Order: sequence, then structure tokens, then C-alpha cells
Amino acid sequence: MNNTVKDIQKSDTQTQISPTKSSNPVEDESGKLFIAVKTENLKYRLGNQMFIYAAMLGIARAQHREAFIESGKTLGQTFAVSHVNSRVNVTGWQVKAVKNYATFDPEVFHLPKTNISLQGLFQSWKYFLNIQDEIRREFTFHPHIRKKSEAFYKNLLKDCQNCTFVGVHVRRGDFLTAKNKGEGFVTASRSYFIKAFNLIRSILTNQIVFIVGSDDLDWCRVNLNMTDVIVLNPDVQTVHLAILSNTTHSVISTGTYGWWAAWLANGITVYYNRYPIAGSKIDRGFNKADYYPPTWIGIGD
Repeated sequence: MNNTVKDIQKSDTQTQISPTKSSNPVEDESGKLFIAVKTENLKYRLGNQMFIYAAMLGIARAQHREAFIESGKTLGQTFAVSHVNSRVNVTGWQVKAVKNYATFDPEVFHLPKTNISLQGLFQSWKYFLNIQDEIRREFTFHPHIRKKSEAFYKNLLKDCQNCTFVGVHVRRGDFLTAKNKGEGFVTASRSYFIKAFNLIRSILTNQIVFIVGSDDLDWCRVNLNMTDVIVLNPDVQTVHLAILSNTTHSVISTGTYGWWAAWLANGITVYYNRYPIAGSKIDRGFNKADYYPPTWIGIGD
């Protein structure tokens, strides 16, 4: 692969909090404070789990705490995350819950001096702004996922050595249900993607290939059928995420999965700014400045 495709290397070895004389690792004599996320609070999809884990580490580093999640869930099956410890009983720990899912709560950086269990979704880049490099290392894909992504690019680079790859995520699926639409979820239209692609084409000067992942690949093949667009073949979501995050720039629609694909790619990002629907139920817990990094470009249909 050339420099267009990122090559992030990391040990696959997981480290855990070192055991002490007590059966509970937090009961040591060091006086350290801990922050944790219980398994029941990792019930969400992968993108939400990533936000929770990243926020936990950001808060822990800012307050010199040890951090861990009780179980890796999909997160641990996807990434070689370091801070997993299923032996610790957090029952009785003080709970810190955030009220709004996508609004930054600065109070979490001023926690009382006791062990804390986090609850909530923590969908803001501001929680882990202080440790972005560490989060990118933590979100290194396991080898069996990474190899599939590398094989995809190896094949693609045979015919496109000097191309710039732009990852595109199209969220549809559950966002189309009457219930979710009524709460304020929305899907991006074809016109948005055309507009976003043209914006990227106006910024970049070399040959571009748009690589599209989605939970509705058939819609993408019909509506994004262009000479410089490749729609991925069906595969598990983790493989698509690995491919999209290994591009240079990003175009995303809605949802946390696409958000993380763009954040990991770490290039120019164009996002759909009609999400969520203004005045809707989920809009009341959503602050765009807290959710979208300031360098990202929001456009509509």
C-alpha cells in the first residue's frame, strides 16, 4: 500500500488492572481512584460503545484515574482495547450519569474523590479531546478484521496507485422506521451525497475513488451509481468500518457508526447537517457543536 492508505500498527495484547492482595483490584493501598462502565451500560451498538469507552478514558486521564469496562461486548470483539476487567464488582460505586446523549457535560471532569461508575452515551468529541492519539491506538482493529481491509486495498491499488480514497457511509435501515422518524431520526437523500461528492471533487485535485459502506447497499448501488464510486460487497459491519476508516477523507450521513469511520480516517469530513430533525425528541438532547468536530463541514440536501 502507498501513503494514501493508513497503516496503524499496535500490539494485540490486552492489559488489565494489576491484581493486588485483595480479590478486588481496586482495594489496594495506593489510594488510586477508578472509573468504570458496567456491562449493562454497553448494551448499545458499536458506535455508541466507542463513544462510551473513549469518554471514559478521556475523563480518567484528566483526573488521573484507572479506567476499565466490565466486558468488551462488540467493542472488545472489534478492537484490541486495553482496559477490560471482568473481575471487579462495581456495586455500590457512585454513579455519574449524563442527562443528554449528545451534549457535553463538563461536570464529569470534576468528579468527587471516590470510585465512579458511568452511565449514558457521551456522544461528544470533547470528552476525549485530550487523548486523541491514545483513542486511535485503542481503536486498532483485531488482525482478522484488519487483514480483510488490507486485502481490499491491495486489490484496489492494482489499478489506482495514485488515487485518493474517500470513505462514504450511508445510514438507512432502522432510521427509516416510523418510530425512529417520529423521534427525529432522518436519512440523507441522494441529492445530499451528490452535493457532498461534488464538494470533495472541488477540493481535491487528483483522482478520487468514493468507497461506500451502508446497511442498505442496494439503495447505494441504484442511487450512487457513478464511475468514481465503489459500493462495498456485503460483509460484517466491523470489516466495512475498517475499510472506511482507512480512507483519507470521509462523507457521512447520520449515526455514530459513520461518525467514527470519519473520526478514525481523520481527514476532510463532510456530514449531513439536517440531523436530527429540528424540534424533535432527540434534538432536545443534541448539541451540534458538541457532537461534530469544528473542522467538519456540514451541508444539507
